[in-house]
Amino acid sequence: MQNERKTQVVGAGKPALGQPRGDYVNMRVDDVLQPHRQREIATLVERLADFRPTKIAVEVPPDEEAQLNADYHAYLQGRFALTRDEVHQIAFRLAQRLGHPRLYAVDWLEDLPDGLDVDFETFAQAHGQEHLLAQALHAAQARVARAETILAQEGLIALYR
Repeated sequence: MQNERKTQVVGAGKPALGQPRGDYVNMRVDDVLQPHRQREIATLVERLADFRPTKIAVEVPPDEEAQLNADYHAYLQGRFALTRDEVHQIAFRLAQRLGHPRLYAVDWLEDLPDGLDVDFETFAQAHGQEHLLAQALHAAQARVARAETILAQEGLIALYR
């Protein structure tokens, strides 16, 4: 039997570092351009680099991949100032650190099945399930509150861990 190498995928959940976002529940993040956060981001990038990923995918709609990589190449050439966005702060730096020629745009909402209703509020109201939506919202708010506490008390590395 041959020794087959299986593809390994590591997913790194990430808070939105550049505010504001249009998510249903948003986390409050202090200014990641401040020196102490920049030091944390540099450490995080080094720790992620230890995994030696061969590809880096980021949550960006696929139809924006060309612009994503144009910005990344401008960054490599010193012609793009990193914004507060986590794609710029973490993915661009990680890809540069590892010598990657490009990033890959993926979007978890890109290929929804036909007819899927993603208007959760309308669906919940139409089906008498407002209580389920309220429970989900409460759970999301609790997760965000916990993440905000971790960020404030332990820092960005602990939040990602």
